[in-house]
This record gives sequence, structure tokens and C-alpha cells, in this order.
Amino acid sequence: MAMTQLHDDSVTNATSMNKQRTIRIMVLGEEKVGKSSLISALVSQQASERVPSVLHDIVIPTEDTRENVAISLHDTSSSSNDVMEVIKTMNRSDAAIVVFDVSRSISSQRLGYWLDLLKVTKVMPVVLVGNKCDLLPGGSEISRVQSVLRNYKFIVHSLECSARTLINVKKTFGLAQKAVLYPMAPLYDAEKKQLQPKFITALKRIFRLFDVDRDGVISRDELHEYQVRTTTMPCH
Repeated sequence: MAMTQLHDDSVTNATSMNKQRTIRIMVLGEEKVGKSSLISALVSQQASERVPSVLHDIVIPTEDTRENVAISLHDTSSSSNDVMEVIKTMNRSDAAIVVFDVSRSISSQRLGYWLDLLKVTKVMPVVLVGNKCDLLPGGSEISRVQSVLRNYKFIVHSLECSARTLINVKKTFGLAQKAVLYPMAPLYDAEKKQLQPKFITALKRIFRLFDVDRDGVISRDELHEYQVRTTTMPCH
């Protein structure tokens, strides 16, 4: 199968510290929500009518990712008989994509089971994705799970996608990858909804360094200098 570049255009190149790193992303959810189809659609860049119920592990090599990291994708079974195997996969994963079917309301009602299992096993960044959005007559159904987003603070992103039409397929996995490479937790406390103390200290330090004229305001020239020093990109 042809490989696809796994990145979002808004994500900048990672530093050399990411070289040779493998990010392990697991996909879990109820039966027939399209877990395997999502992985297959990402890798082959096309929809497949026949997909195994559970795919073997798939590795996207470093040369196919902008951030120069390998991506290991782990499909999981929804059977209660395989829960121990799912837990083993959780323990060795860096991020999880929890899938539900937006065309069936009962599907979203089972999200708590998978999220609770993550919570007691290993808390990691989670992308909550409503698959099969192509089956909706119109409008978004992601609002249906707002209470879920409030109750599980480790959910870093939520979106709808379609494995059949490829809508947001690459974005879904890109967000999971981004959550591992560029975690928000060191910067922002989702529970308290405020910046972390060390991040505030760092921001104040940066402000003092670049407020050259000591007027308490970062001027355009000072912002330009900050941009050039930190990103090599001028401020336009």
C-alpha cells in the first residue's frame, strides 16, 4: 500500500531531538465504528470496501513524516474477550484515537467505557473522533459529546471525519502525533483553565529580555527581534 505523509501544514519541523523516535498511536472504540477503516484510509489514501476487523500494526517510516519520526499505528479489538490485550496496547502507546459513529447515537453513549479504561490504565493525549460524518444529512453532531469533553480533560482534540470520503482522516492522526510532539500540559492546566506557573515565569523572562527600552510594552521592532532570534522568521 502507498504511504501518505502524516502531517498538518500548521505544524513546523521538529528539532533534531525527535530523530529516530517512534510515536505509538492506538485506535479504539466500539465495533463497526470504522477504526480499521480509518487506519486503512490513512495508509492507502483511499477508501477500502473490505477491511479486516482488526489490522496488524502498521509503521509509517520517518521519511514519510515531516517531523522525522516514525509512526506506529495500533488497531484494537472491541470484544470484551480482548480487553487485556487492549490494556497492553494502552501501556505501550503515546496517544489514543477514540472513535465513535456519528450516524448512530448509541455509539457515543459507549465512549465513557473506553475513556474510563484509559483513565485507570494510562492517561495519554486523546483525539476524540466521530467517524462516518458523510452519512449525516447536514450539520455537526460533535456537540452531542460536549459533556464527554468536559469530564475527560486528557481529550486534546475532537472532530468529525469520514474514512469513506477521507474527510479529516489525515488531520485526525496528525493531531494525535502533534499532541505527543508538542504537549500542552507543561504550558496549560486544563483542569484549572490557566497557564502553568513555570510557563508564566518563562513568559515574563522572555518579556524582560526583549523589552529593550523598558517601557512595559513589546514594540514591533522588539517583536521582530524575538521572531528572528527564536524562529529565524521575521515579523510581518
